[in-house]
Amino acid sequence: MKQYKLLRAWSTFKANDIVELDEETAKALVLAEAAVEHDEVAALEAEKAEKAQSESISAAVESAVAKAIENSNNDGMRLHVEVTHEEADDGFNDLGEQLKAIKSLVTEGTRDDRLDGVARKAASGSSELVDADGGFLVDPDIQAGLTERIYDTGVLLSRTRTVEVSGNGLVWKELSDYDRTSRPVSAYWTEEAGTKTSSKPTFKERRMALRKLAGLYYATDELLEDASALGSMAAGWFTREFGFEIDSAIMNGNGAGQPLGYRNSDAAVTVAKVGSQTADTVNATNVTNMYARMPAYLQAGAVWLINQDVFPQLPLMSIGDAPVFLGPGNDIKAAPGGMLLGHPVMMSEHCSTLGDLGDIQYVNLGEYILIRKGMLKTDTSIHVKFTTDETAFRFVMRLNGQPLPSDKITPAKGTKYQSPFIQLAERA
Repeated sequence: MKQYKLLRAWSTFKANDIVELDEETAKALVLAEAAVEHDEVAALEAEKAEKAQSESISAAVESAVAKAIENSNNDGMRLHVEVTHEEADDGFNDLGEQLKAIKSLVTEGTRDDRLDGVARKAASGSSELVDADGGFLVDPDIQAGLTERIYDTGVLLSRTRTVEVSGNGLVWKELSDYDRTSRPVSAYWTEEAGTKTSSKPTFKERRMALRKLAGLYYATDELLEDASALGSMAAGWFTREFGFEIDSAIMNGNGAGQPLGYRNSDAAVTVAKVGSQTADTVNATNVTNMYARMPAYLQAGAVWLINQDVFPQLPLMSIGDAPVFLGPGNDIKAAPGGMLLGHPVMMSEHCSTLGDLGDIQYVNLGEYILIRKGMLKTDTSIHVKFTTDETAFRFVMRLNGQPLPSDKITPAKGTKYQSPFIQLAERA
């Protein structure tokens, strides 16, 4: 087996992991733009070349400095070097310290030099403190940590195809290839010098504008006195809440001023219950029928999403004497709900409760595209307003998302639609 570098999370692995794959799995992941072949020798050679270049540049700089010093001494000049340290270069230890400093400046006029450091370290295009508006940028070191925690807490968010945009949205062309019985681009077997039939594929323009997700936090003066507690509480609450809201929109968003959830898109496929199936149950036939509706090339990155109310149904499933469910193993983080038909089971409170439409889903979230501009608070401000004994802090993140496929897939042979987003119908 060959080694491949993963471009996004797959199965129990993370993006950028180097894994060995069999030919069939590798082909599926490469086709889905989820992996590329890894050449270890070439990677080592590139690392050596980069190191050699760095050493060469360092040597050249040292040589130039030494020559300058020698010339200065020859001219009878004394070279005086003084190393200075500015407190503003240190930055804030945590979010709580920065919020406390902002509050002190606004209400007491006491300025912390580290606020100036935030401006110098801010990203291009966001290089000024906006105290005229009562707001400040988050220290870039802190904002990166907050955004990373949002992605860690978002069960769905971390599995989507995330694209960083520089403008206010994304526009792309989509090939209309959802009916595989009459494909827009065709290949033909011909005789030598035979006539070729041309193809004229149809494209449609897709576009997505950035939306804004915001949170408002009021801190009492007593809490502001304890910077570490404030930072821990604010960062914890908001990263969890942002992760919750983004996950909710990815699955159930209506697309009006927020991301379009895959369940509300034309690409979603609903699998019917089995005959007169008992209410509030999930059985082996349900899950095998759902499994069969996922396109073969997307099976590799697919996961099961369930409401926790569904979990007690899973250990009861079997086909003949063979169980279709394996309980959580050693890698409980990758598959906290165990493995169903060989794919991880993830629990999400955004799934419907047991028996309702969408209580169990089989999805490949690599087929959901999420765009964002910067990280948390990259190009907006935390607004501070003094009201009685409380201070208001606002957090903002700009992003949007929608399923990559705009419709269900009609296979070349077969009578049932396919999709990367499968849900089980209501069993009332």
